[in-house]
Amino acid sequence: MSIATRRDRISGSLHDLGASWWSIGLFATVLSLANGFLVTSMQWTVGAIERLSPPFEQWMFNTLTMIPVYAGAIIGSLYLARRFSRAAGRVRRLWTAVGMILVAGITVGMAHMAISSLYDYWLQIRHIDLSVHLKHPLYRVEGTTPVLVGSSTCDATCQAIAATRDAHLRGFVLIAKLFLVVDSVLVLWTLALRGGVVWVSRPARQVESQVADVVPAAAATPAMVPG
Repeated sequence: MSIATRRDRISGSLHDLGASWWSIGLFATVLSLANGFLVTSMQWTVGAIERLSPPFEQWMFNTLTMIPVYAGAIIGSLYLARRFSRAAGRVRRLWTAVGMILVAGITVGMAHMAISSLYDYWLQIRHIDLSVHLKHPLYRVEGTTPVLVGSSTCDATCQAIAATRDAHLRGFVLIAKLFLVVDSVLVLWTLALRGGVVWVSRPARQVESQVADVVPAAAATPAMVPG
């Protein structure tokens, strides 16, 4: 298959989706801005120090790089929504699409956060290993007093790794809850901003199939000749 043919097929499939591209772009931008801010907050709270840059710059980087990903996920969710609500009424089709967009936004946001946290965790484990290799003592702070880390069952390296892992897990759970709340509010707000417009027309292929069904039926009907 040539590149032009493949491009035409993709363009035709997107055209047949029958969704508002303005709505898709707005949903993707709003979700990327909000979720990018949450991911940036996670990075600044428990992330590796060498990945930190000025907060606004890091937020914009997280946002701009993820807008195409959110747009692709929303397009995929609308394909599924149309399949699931093909025979449904207009209201049900709309809310099925909204629900699928919300699921897509939360899924992409949590995947982004998980990948970022895993990379930060890997970098931090390397820091701990380097400290042990250089024989730097590891401390934890209790109140205002630093206490040497380590015990008979879990040495300093073991405890430092466990504390780092627990910090990432607690942060992930907290941000996941915020994803659910924030994305729900923003999806509804964006829907209201667009005046409830997600679908703009029926897919062209659906219209063509209905016309194809009607024409043979009309041809098979005997013509009524006035007596």
